[in-house]
Amino acid sequence: MLFSILWKGGKTLEVTWLLTGVAWLLTFLDFRARGISKSLPPMWIAVTGFLFVGWTVASFVLSTTGNYGFDEVLRDSSVLLIFFWILRRRGEEEQSFLAEKITSVLTLGVTLACVIGIFVYALQPVSRFVGTFFDMRFQTDYWPNSFAQFLLLAWPVALWRTRRSLPPLRAVLMGCIFGCLLLTYSRSAILVFALQAGAYLVLIVLPHVFAHGPHFPFLSTLSGFGTLLAVRLRKTFLPIALTLIVSLGLFFAVNQVRSLRYEVQSAADKITFTAAEGSSSADERWKFWQQSFALSLERPLFGWGPYSFRFVHPRMQTGVYETSDHPHNVFLKLAMERGWPAAVLFGVLVAGVIAGGIRRMVFGSRKMATDVTPLTTFLIVGLLGAILHNLIDYDLQFVGILLPFWVLLAMVSIQLQPLLERENLYKKIVLILQILLAGALMIAAVWEGVYLTYSTLGRRAEARQDYELALQWYANAKHQQFSRDMHLSTAQILLKLQKPDDAAKALERFLAKNTEDARAWKIAGDIAYARKDLDVALVSYERAFRSGKWNYLSILSALVKSLHKKGGVDAVGSRRAEIDEVLNAYADAISRNVHFIALSPSVEEFLSLSKTMSEFFPDEAARYEVLAAKVDRNATFERERTSARPPGMLW
Repeated sequence: MLFSILWKGGKTLEVTWLLTGVAWLLTFLDFRARGISKSLPPMWIAVTGFLFVGWTVASFVLSTTGNYGFDEVLRDSSVLLIFFWILRRRGEEEQSFLAEKITSVLTLGVTLACVIGIFVYALQPVSRFVGTFFDMRFQTDYWPNSFAQFLLLAWPVALWRTRRSLPPLRAVLMGCIFGCLLLTYSRSAILVFALQAGAYLVLIVLPHVFAHGPHFPFLSTLSGFGTLLAVRLRKTFLPIALTLIVSLGLFFAVNQVRSLRYEVQSAADKITFTAAEGSSSADERWKFWQQSFALSLERPLFGWGPYSFRFVHPRMQTGVYETSDHPHNVFLKLAMERGWPAAVLFGVLVAGVIAGGIRRMVFGSRKMATDVTPLTTFLIVGLLGAILHNLIDYDLQFVGILLPFWVLLAMVSIQLQPLLERENLYKKIVLILQILLAGALMIAAVWEGVYLTYSTLGRRAEARQDYELALQWYANAKHQQFSRDMHLSTAQILLKLQKPDDAAKALERFLAKNTEDARAWKIAGDIAYARKDLDVALVSYERAFRSGKWNYLSILSALVKSLHKKGGVDAVGSRRAEIDEVLNAYADAISRNVHFIALSPSVEEFLSLSKTMSEFFPDEAARYEVLAAKVDRNATFERERTSARPPGMLW
């Protein structure tokens, strides 16, 4: 868990493979100790969990984008096994040990992540606080919203873990965590935190109200609830005030240090939606939700396959670079990619556990000490924060969030009912399913891990432009099921080496797994064009254009070139209105630097295509030249502004 938090938020594949190994090891050790047959999860949890994973596997098998998604199968299956492993720790001593260790690790993780993040934010040209959720290899791989979600999940646990610390020290730690949350500039996270705070106040008061029983004079009255809340807040006024002072102090102090080298984002601009991205993030989320819902209705049973949104939704895209790897909503993602049954199963499991935990906490014990808030309260507040944030921004692809989420969910589940001796059939079924799942995961991970190593070496050789070596590594990995873009890269290399026939064979292997990727149809068109088969090239480019025109301007350039080759200027002229629509949209996007497009190769592609169009249509040459000049001016400004920033002091 600690490694997944501190190493890029657990986003990379090596963390997923490590997670699979840990899940197998825990299951194996319990099997050797016969722990599986002695302590079992409640039947409804076991059924729901196994059905969810089974549906995920079925969706992957039937996927329309099968070269992606295997890592999601590994992650969700592995955390389910770890979830069951925690449920088997039903002894009071085991539960106490587990609570102390897990909360200690999570508190240590959030503390170290915040400390590291302060240095990254102050000494690197990244505009928002990202903690440890970044990949230094790539300029765009910084995830402030994801780190904000991790903080929402972790702060209640840290608050409970420091319950025996001196109040000033506790307030300083929590103030630092909340200060880092402010530095992420995540509007959605701040909103969710406010909801969490309200839920926390309700949950700490309700048990005290019901603990007095029906004779409590203000029971079921707003005044009684308010009285208890006021008493509680009065006792914690000074710690809350100190926490607020520390969080605001950290926010302004770290920004002051950062301002010595880099520009500091305006909080007012973020609040009023006048920051660089404007209101685009909110508008795009709404579009993603609409698109994912519509696509889920086309394949309601098993969906399009894990991680398919990235490739399928562009056909419904309406703006330049308005694309995403996910729909920014956990339930819509599951419904669109794995089918509505998977979304319902996940919802039932999570909602059932949280509701059961609340019910047991509020009504389960009249003997609860009125001055002690149980761990379950803090776990539920953290889980609610993660779920609420996942309704507007999906981040469970980070193992650093996914693993703690399922661990906390399991710790709440332990409280739902005492250990019951089940009938032999149930024991045998659960035992067999867990062993089979753990074994299958380990075999698949080892098998794919070998080929994944080969393909990784191939990508590194390709990055060095050592194409012959890259092809050798890719050939060694040709039996890889989780191939991602390997066959696509092979086809591109072979096309560069002027081997269109071999490139076509590599592309066939890619299309056998994924026919939804616009890049594949662009390469299919390039191969046909190299073979001088213009009819096939046009068909391929048209298909690529339908789904990828708002993300890859090179597709339009290739289409224009093929149209001119096939039918001359008249053929291009028949599509000029459509071409101009796309060019105008890209010009506007580059002028506003939407999703940093002004720093991308789309600028050069635009200038080249504008020049071509001005040559084809001399009567409109002035308009194309003005458009190109505007794009060139804005792109130059953005690139000079970016290059003028002081370099990072850490890397």
